[in-house]
Amino acid sequence: MKTLLSTFLLLSLAFSQTVVVPVPGERQTPPSQGGSGGQGIGLGAVVGAVIGGLILSLIFSKAVPAKGQEGKMREGKERMPLFVPFEFVVVYRGSLPPGLEVLEEAVFEDFNFSLVRWERSQKELEEELRERVLFLQPNFLYELMGESVGSVSPSGISDKVVARACLLDTGADAGFVGTLLERVENHLRSPYRAEDHGTASLYLMVSRGVGVHLHRVCSEGRCTSFAVAKALVSCFREGLRVVSTPFGMYGEDRLNALIISSLSRRGLKVVAPVGNEPSDVLPFPARHPAVIKVAGDPCFPKGLCENFPREPYRVKSVGVGGVEKSFVGTSFSSVLHTVKLALSSEKDKQ
Repeated sequence: MKTLLSTFLLLSLAFSQTVVVPVPGERQTPPSQGGSGGQGIGLGAVVGAVIGGLILSLIFSKAVPAKGQEGKMREGKERMPLFVPFEFVVVYRGSLPPGLEVLEEAVFEDFNFSLVRWERSQKELEEELRERVLFLQPNFLYELMGESVGSVSPSGISDKVVARACLLDTGADAGFVGTLLERVENHLRSPYRAEDHGTASLYLMVSRGVGVHLHRVCSEGRCTSFAVAKALVSCFREGLRVVSTPFGMYGEDRLNALIISSLSRRGLKVVAPVGNEPSDVLPFPARHPAVIKVAGDPCFPKGLCENFPREPYRVKSVGVGGVEKSFVGTSFSSVLHTVKLALSSEKDKQ
């Protein structure tokens, strides 16, 4: 393809008249009607054609990866984190100045964090607040690391609570779990609704005897930074010490890094997936030093699974309405590891 395109360029330049490329803002002088113009092939045209062909060939060699190289190009590269447009998380002590559109407020230890709507740049918001805040960041978006892939027949539900854990996920259909879903809290501003991912995660936990506090922080595959922060604080205040966070983002969430650091020193165990792509870059929160990182078993994804605990990433569970399905992704690996930690923590107490 590169050779063919280069040949076309050579031929088109060699057999064309002189081409004038206008420069914006400059007055153009019509080309001369004599000399080497017209239909003849001038030395300058041929040289220009050869150079043009070489340039085009070079461009295509850099822009189009060779077959089998796409994965290698992604390895080790940090993706730009996604965020909710015009929403910022502000971390501060005391109070915010008047005039800001504050959507939500929360408190953790000796500082506050608020969700603010701001329709200008982050730099302008930083200038507006100046020394009034500890730091601010966009309201980042996390991605759930799993999905449904087919129909199966899962096992039954346990009839008693053996241990307890916190699940940060989408809303779930809890019609089939009885009393094992002990608490539900919606941290999003959208109305609560059940989705497959949260339902499947909930089933994996309650079917093994884990009583669950479900915190809705995700919807349609995305979870917001502010909601995750509120849920982590709520889980700790509820007395739970094992938390499943089956999502990740390729960026740094300073607020949740601060919360995880503080709560992990007081015994909170946060479990997160390493992601579903071969890479030497971990998503957050898995990259946080205090977070328990979980890969898929058998070894998935390559390049990450060798270094961390592994749990099945193809699982039998149920979706909304109790529909039996097969699910895949390291988000479910992390949920299963959360179950193990919750059960072992309960044994340690006895």
